[in-house]
Amino acid sequence: TDDGSCQYLGCMDSTACNYYSLANVDDGSCTGLIGCTDSNAINYNPSATCNNTSCIYPKTYVPDNSFENYLENHGLGDGISNNDSVPTLSISSIQSLDVHNMGISDLTGIEDFSNLQYFNCKFNQINNLDLTSNTSLISLECAGNSNLVNIDLRNGNNTFITTFNANNCPNLTCILVDNVAYFQ
Repeated sequence: TDDGSCQYLGCMDSTACNYYSLANVDDGSCTGLIGCTDSNAINYNPSATCNNTSCIYPKTYVPDNSFENYLENHGLGDGISNNDSVPTLSISSIQSLDVHNMGISDLTGIEDFSNLQYFNCKFNQINNLDLTSNTSLISLECAGNSNLVNIDLRNGNNTFITTFNANNCPNLTCILVDNVAYFQ
């Protein structure tokens, strides 16, 4: 039994990698700094030398359950279904995405697919399609979206688009592009 007279030697600095919570005498052995050591995390600490699993990663808001479930089922989610988000890091490098006929009505979150080149979202219930942040896009297949009203393609990359298919979208009234002359 410790009556308080026992001495426990160790590092007493709670921010050090080798912190010893029972130490009551600092032995000068403290080394490193605890924190998030992953540069992809929001709370990355470049001074940290020991990762304490506190890293917080950016998330992308994906409110449509069908879209989020597709991402979760293809290893691009956080493992939590219907929480309206996926890790941005898991989708930002995706170059090709095929979500045709998945019952999707809202593609919010597509903006964080920053390397997306080929996108197939045919036969869904999409109302609006905002691809202004998808600057690598070269192919868009969005045919058969009967609710589709608006496509915004003003991403600064329209001259590189080789495939564009918006057939059978009877309510489509507006397609916004970088340069109208290129699409005539």
